[in-house]
Amino acid sequence: MVFVIRTCADLHGKKVNLELPFPGKPSRGEVQRKIDEVFTHEMRVLYPNNNVQYGSGQASFFVTSRMQIYDDRHLKWTDLISDDQIVTDRCQVYAFRESLGSPTRDVQQEMPAPRAPSLPQPLTDRPQPSPETPPQYGTSSPLYGSGSPPQQHYDASPARPPPTGAMVSSQRHRPNVPLQDKINTTFYDFNGSKSGALSPQEMAQGFRNADIDFATITLDELFSKADRNRDSKVTPDEWQAFCALYPNTIDCVYFRTRDKAEEDEVNGILARLDGEQQQMDAREQQLHRELADIQMRKQEVGRQLDQYRAKQAQIQQKKDTLEQQERDLMEQEIRLERQRDHLRAQEQRFQQAANNFDRATEREGSPRRATRDGRDNRY
Repeated sequence: MVFVIRTCADLHGKKVNLELPFPGKPSRGEVQRKIDEVFTHEMRVLYPNNNVQYGSGQASFFVTSRMQIYDDRHLKWTDLISDDQIVTDRCQVYAFRESLGSPTRDVQQEMPAPRAPSLPQPLTDRPQPSPETPPQYGTSSPLYGSGSPPQQHYDASPARPPPTGAMVSSQRHRPNVPLQDKINTTFYDFNGSKSGALSPQEMAQGFRNADIDFATITLDELFSKADRNRDSKVTPDEWQAFCALYPNTIDCVYFRTRDKAEEDEVNGILARLDGEQQQMDAREQQLHRELADIQMRKQEVGRQLDQYRAKQAQIQQKKDTLEQQERDLMEQEIRLERQRDHLRAQEQRFQQAANNFDRATEREGSPRRATRDGRDNRY
C-alpha cells in the first residue's frame, strides 16, 4: 500500500509542495533522505543554470536541516522528531533547507497545492571522463552495468558476508536512481561535519560506513583524484568530477549505504521486537505463576465453600425444626387462651347467677335459712 507524504520546501524563494510516495509508512530518516533526493532533483529542474556551490552562495543540492509536520488534531505545526508522529497518509510536512555558505531564508508565501515530483531529466553539466576512465554504465552487468567495477588498487572486501538467496535477487535488481541523485546523496552522507567540503578523514570514513575497506594507499589515491586543486578538501564540483571517474564505485557506495541503513533499521526493529518478546515472555511466566496461585486459591475457596454450605444446610435444618416447634407452641398457646376465654365466660355467667340469687335472697329471704330456723318437722 502506497503511503504518501506531502512535503513543501522553499527553493530559491519559491514554495514547492510535492507528494512523495513510499511503499509503506516510512521512518523519519527515510522521509528526510527522500526529501533531500527529490528536492535536489526538483531544484535542478526548476533552475537548470544554477551552478552556485558551497562557499559562494546557495548549494546546487538540497540538504534538510529541520522538518515540521502539521498536527491536524491541535491545528498547529510541530517539529518532526519521531517516527510515531507520522501517522496518517498524505500528512503535510515542511522541510527547512540547511544554510550552507551564505545563509538561506524561507520566504513567507502561501503553501501551493501538492503535485507530483518532476520526472528525471538528462544531465548536461556532468564532467566528461578522461580516456583512462573505467567502463561506464550499460545494460549487460546485473549489478554494475556494462563492463566491471574498477579493479586497480581495489583490495577491499565487504565487512558483511555476501548475500544469498533472496538478497542476491534483490541486489541484481537495483532501483533506477538518477546518477546525480547518487552523487548528491553520497556527498551528503560523506560530509558528516556538514561543512560543505570533504576532508580525507570524512572520505575514508564514508567508505568504511559503506563497508568498503580500502587500503590506506588506495584511499590516498582516491582523495588525490578528487582533490583537483590540492587544497586538502573536496568540494561538490570536485566530487561530481570524481564520481564521473568512478561511477561503479559511487553506485556501490550509494546502494551499500542504503542497504546498510535498511539493515540497521531492520536490526533495530528486530532488537526492539526481541526486547518486547522477552518482556512478554517474562510477563507470561509471571501470569502463569499468578494463574497457579489463583487456581490454588480457587481450590481452597472451593473447599471452604463446601464446608460452609454443609454448615448452612445444618443451620437450615435446625431452623426448619425450630420453626415447626415454634408453630406448635404458638398453636398450643392459642388453644389455651381460647380455653381460658371459655372459662372466664363461664365464670362470669356463674358470678352473675350467684349475684342474682343473692339479690333474690335478700329480697325474699333465704329458703335454706328459713327452713333451718323453723325446723321443718314434717319428718
